[in-house]
Formats: sequence, structure tokens, C-alpha cells
Amino acid sequence: MTRCLGVNECHTWALPKRRTRNLNRFFWLLLLFLAGAAQASAQDTTLTATVTQIAGDNAYINVGRDAGIQATDTLRVGAGGRLLGRMIVLSTASKQSVLRFVNQSFPITRGMKVEITFTRRSAAIETTPAEVIAEAPAPEKVPVTTSARAPDKKRRQAVRVDGRATLGLSLLSSETRPIGSDFAPVGRQFATPSLNLNVTVRNLPSQTRLHASMRAEHRGSSVASILPERSMRTYQLSLQKDLSFGEMQFGRFYNNLTPHGGYWDGGSFLIGSRNAGMGVAAGFMPEQANEGFTTDFPRISGFAQYRTPAGKPWRYRAAVSYHEVHPTAIYLDHRFSEFSQEFDWGAFSIDQDIAIDQNPLTKDLVVSQFQIDPRVRLTDQIQLRGRYSLRQPYRMYSTVTPFSTRRDQIGAGFTVRGGDASFGGEYATRYTEGAYDSRTIIVYGATPFFQPLNLSLNANGSRWTSDFGEALYAAAGLTKGFGGGNVRLEYAFYRTTTANQTDPIDAHRYSASASVPLGRTLYWNARVTLQQSRFLSSVSGQTSLQIRF
Repeated sequence: MTRCLGVNECHTWALPKRRTRNLNRFFWLLLLFLAGAAQASAQDTTLTATVTQIAGDNAYINVGRDAGIQATDTLRVGAGGRLLGRMIVLSTASKQSVLRFVNQSFPITRGMKVEITFTRRSAAIETTPAEVIAEAPAPEKVPVTTSARAPDKKRRQAVRVDGRATLGLSLLSSETRPIGSDFAPVGRQFATPSLNLNVTVRNLPSQTRLHASMRAEHRGSSVASILPERSMRTYQLSLQKDLSFGEMQFGRFYNNLTPHGGYWDGGSFLIGSRNAGMGVAAGFMPEQANEGFTTDFPRISGFAQYRTPAGKPWRYRAAVSYHEVHPTAIYLDHRFSEFSQEFDWGAFSIDQDIAIDQNPLTKDLVVSQFQIDPRVRLTDQIQLRGRYSLRQPYRMYSTVTPFSTRRDQIGAGFTVRGGDASFGGEYATRYTEGAYDSRTIIVYGATPFFQPLNLSLNANGSRWTSDFGEALYAAAGLTKGFGGGNVRLEYAFYRTTTANQTDPIDAHRYSASASVPLGRTLYWNARVTLQQSRFLSSVSGQTSLQIRF
């Protein structure tokens, strides 16, 4: 998966048939790999999607790679036949995409139906060895056959590489002032350079695809830390192949064939298709602390899924799975099942998800997760939504109390859109077993601020109350779009009050960020944040240089 900004571009490259160990040849081929040599053919595709979540500047929709969306795609987003604006794809999963606004933001809300139009990338066009040599000077002459011949349908397409490399740096300086005058303030400084690599290689032998996502970082700190100074994390490194009867995948991967597939070191097989199929996955769960490989947690899963074909006035999707984890250490065996479904028909839609675990001590069945989200669109401008959720997560590392405290939450919300502006609100009540209950009110809004300068304004706030205390949050941001980038200023206010403390604790956060394209495939991002309160003050900065290939 990739996550980058700007206009999408696809490249192809091919290796000369003659092998060479010359370092200069490798260097030029590496440059060719990063720069690209040709652009794939494309066609516009329009789909209907649902906004499933809003998280800061990012939005999540319920369509992804299965629908042909790829990371770095630029989507034209509309509603009710009207163009709202553009968003870029940061990353994709099988049935999910993470998006970010391009230039000026526009109002979208959770549960909103949108029409997305994007340029679907077709298969890469093969580049002959002669074309590669013409673009990358080689110190050693490579013989190339130039005689014309009829196209061979069995010839393998050229290897196609898409990806993103990001060089980043995070800095943080903080000062903690403990309550009371007997302790001196404690200062800490941190510096963390990092390198992220996300690569997808297509058209390998037997039409195999390689997916890789890795991160290397060095932690510099003025204080001792239990974390290692250097780390190399592999989030995904797998081979995937389409078969005549389904597909298979091996290596380190996330099993996106089921909604709660999790990460694996092993393999999975799908019989059928992603629209109607069943399969099995077997292997080991990675180390949760550092994504390392371990054989301590063998795991096996079976799954099945179905979705209605395109072209129907309604849409239905269902997935069911069964999982077993048998730790080799002192931990308890874990067995659980999950079932999820989505239904959309006109202005009404509903999602449901449930997980049932077996208590390894009593052998009783426990509902560890349940959620239902109904939504109805009253008009093109007004939408109502509701949610009920139950959480009682399984504790894999506990041998005494396998399940945590049960939490139930029920809430409702609305969104009103008019022109390019929107506002809405939500109310939710949470019941925590054996503890305090809490209530949360959320309001939000967004509107173009001054069109001639391409400015947009958004604000949101929330109030959380319980018998334990209360918390207040309010934030506002101003965004200026230009070309393929933007500049954003934001202010946030926090106030926390506990039941046994009459003097509230206030905190202020100021931030400025920028995203600037330096070329067609090179992007610079930066963010500076200042946070102040009575007991904590900090200054942090993040910057990154990103290249797409």
C-alpha cells in the first residue's frame, strides 16, 4: 500500500536479459526504477461509496482495491450529482480506502453516500530491453534483437513497480512539572529519523504480486528508554497469486479476505472470488510489541464471504469466519467466531458486526464485540444515523481474567449539508460495567471561508461528562489550498476537571502544517506543534520527503 499526495502516475521497467554484476549498471537501473519509464493507459470509473469514518484530516470509505482503487489515485468526489471536490488516496485495503483532501476541503460526514470518479490504471505496457538501455546509460553493451516479429500472446508483461519511499524526522522537546513544589521540572528531548518503504511489484513470474511495507528508525533520547535505539519493522512482505479457482498469499500479510483477519506469518487460500468464496489461513501471529516473527502463537482460520453483483438497486455483503489460536507458551487457547454484514437500499443502510469468543476457563460463549449502525437519508441535505456497540475484548496475555470490563454505548447523530457547507452533531451514552457511566456530546461544522483566496474553515468540539469528572474540547482550523498542496493553521483547547479537584486543568495546542509538491513524484510535508498547560509543555516537529515511483 502507498500513501502519498498528488497526481497519480504509473511506470513500467524491464531488466536486460543478460545478467551483470557491474555496480554502475545496478545504479542506473535503480535510478530508472525510481524515475519510471512509461505511463500506463487509463480510463475513468465512477463508483458509489460510503464514508465510514472521519479521523482528523483523513476520511475512510468502504471501497478499495477490489474496486480498482490504488494508493496515490486522485478521486473526484460528488454527492447528488454535484462535484464537491478532490481527494487523494493515502492507502487502500481490499474493501477500504484512506483519503485526504486535495487543496480546499469540503463537507463530508460519517455515513454519507458519495460518488467517486477516478482513473483506473490498466496493465502496464511492456518495455523492451532496447528501450530500457536507451533511457539508462550502461557501461557495458547489451545485445538486443531488433528484428520485427508478430506479437506473442504468451509473452509475459513487463514487471511493474508502484510504491512510495518516505524519509522522515520527528523532534520533540517537553517539560513536565509535577504537582507540588518539592519536585523540579523534568525536561526530555527526542529525535527520531525514519525511513518508510511501501512497494507493490506486479507481473512477476506466473503473474505473482509482491507486497512490502517496512519501517526503519533510530530513536535518540536524552533519557533512558526501554525501547531499542534502532528498529526495523516489517508490516507486510508477501507474495500473492491469482489462480483459476481463487487466489493464494504467503509471507507476512494482513488477511483482508475477512473483516477481522489480522496479521499473519503464513499463508491463505481463497476458493472462488472475493464476491462469493471461502478459504482458509494458517500460520503464526507476529509479536505484538515489535512485529517480530515468533512461533509462540500458531493460528488457523476458516472464512466465507458473499456480496451482491453490481447493477442491483440494493447492495448486500456478508462475511463469516472462525479462528483458533493455540499458544505454545503459558497462555490460554483462544477460539472465536465473527460475522459481519452490510445492507444498502436507496436512502437506508445498516451495518452489523459481531464477535463471539469462548471463555477458555469456563468454556462459556461470550459476546466480545457487537456493533450495529443504521443510517437514513431524509433528503439530499439531511441524514440521521444511530449506533449501538458492545465491547468486552479478549485478553490474550492474561491467564486469570480472559476478558476485560464490558462497555456498552448507544448514540445518535445528524448531518445537515447546504451548498459547500455542513454541520452536525452526535450524542452518546456509555455504560461501563462496575464503574462510572459517561455521556458525550459532539458538534462539528465546515464551510468555505473566502473563495477568492481558496480558504476553508472547519471547527469541532465535544463535552464528556461522568461521575468521575468532565472534559471539554474545542478546535478550529483554517486551510489554504494552492496547486497540489495546502497550508493549515489550527488551534485546540482542552479542559479537564475531576470530581475531587475544583481547579480545572487547561491546555492549549497550536499547530501549523504544510504539504508542498516539489515535482510530479516528490512531496514535502511538515508540521510544527506547540502545547502548553500548567503541568506539561512541549514543542514538536515532523517533516518528511516523499518520492513516488
